[in-house]
Amino acid sequence: MNQRRESSAQFFLGTHLGALVVLLSLHAAVAASPQVQTPWQLIPPSGRDPIGTVTLHLIDRLRWDPIAPTRQRRQLMVQLWYPASPARAAGGAQYMEAGVAHVLDRDLSTPPGTFEAVRTLARVGAAVASAPRPFPVVVYSPGNGSWRNASTALVEELVSHGFIVVTIDHPYDGEAVEFPDGTIALAQPLRQPNPALSNPLAQWDASVEPRLIVRVADVRFVLDALAAINAGRNPDAERRPLPAHLAGALDLSRTGMFGHSLGAATTIEVMREDQRVRVGFMMDGPVPRVARNTRFDRPIILVRSDNAAIGELVGPSWRYFAPGLRGWHRAVLIAGSNHNDFTDLGLVARHLRLSPALRTSLLLGTIDARRVVALQRSYLTVFFNLQLCARR
Repeated sequence: MNQRRESSAQFFLGTHLGALVVLLSLHAAVAASPQVQTPWQLIPPSGRDPIGTVTLHLIDRLRWDPIAPTRQRRQLMVQLWYPASPARAAGGAQYMEAGVAHVLDRDLSTPPGTFEAVRTLARVGAAVASAPRPFPVVVYSPGNGSWRNASTALVEELVSHGFIVVTIDHPYDGEAVEFPDGTIALAQPLRQPNPALSNPLAQWDASVEPRLIVRVADVRFVLDALAAINAGRNPDAERRPLPAHLAGALDLSRTGMFGHSLGAATTIEVMREDQRVRVGFMMDGPVPRVARNTRFDRPIILVRSDNAAIGELVGPSWRYFAPGLRGWHRAVLIAGSNHNDFTDLGLVARHLRLSPALRTSLLLGTIDARRVVALQRSYLTVFFNLQLCARR
């Protein structure tokens, strides 16, 4: 695999490996923790740019939703995070909608108010910062059963260094997605793997491929919406105002993507189908079946956890994929990490002071969450700066 080992890591997300299929399951026993209601923030980023954010409700009028339990057009919740103009007002935007926070507290058995108490460093609707040229763009896709802001500590780091980051909720795939009218879309189960299939990777392929098709279409639709925004149009379904100076601020010729777990698979599959995404950063997810048989000439990096069961999926998929790689590529294994160290869940567990046993049940590794965040931030910023900025 030509992989390096690092002494620390971070991978996050409430994913559970049943039958060695990476299907996010957010159920764990954390109820013994104390009540957490005081607002608190994630780790401050290292860059200088202030952070702004805005949420969009997008409806794809040309596509029926194949996952929704009722017949409806496919709709998404998308959040833009961008370098903001300096202001005296501090950040503190909500981490997620209250309805989503309540679902996560219920499904993770965290104390009521745990996720609602988290604050970001962003200012809602702040004007976009002025810059000599438009900002490079990075799209984020979360793991199956996760939510669009699952890796906010990483997103804020990129924005603080001059990137616009677009995070996507995949409704009925994510654990909970709340729309502007208060409706909450809950996750629908993935297809059950066929036990007759020969190996865990084949089981994973059969289980996630229908969902992967939907996710790729989601991302491509979002890329179209970003082009509309850059041209001065407003694709938000409710026509809520966009931040000042957002039009023309996105350099869509410098677009990258990163994702965790199924979001990592989504990243590579989007790159295979859409030339608009130039570079990809995969976090602890397998290369999907079709992409494994493709000649691939764009920069790609895989950073994987030390979870042996997930390694039975990620490792073989990368080995099948590697012979077709013609561009810059790396594979990195971070020693001591676990699958969900790739998200903010490690920071939440640290804040709750969870026991080692509870951390293990949440698929968190033995590494300190702050150290893992620092490590992943370094990889992300160096990779996207190298591939989207230095090589322009």
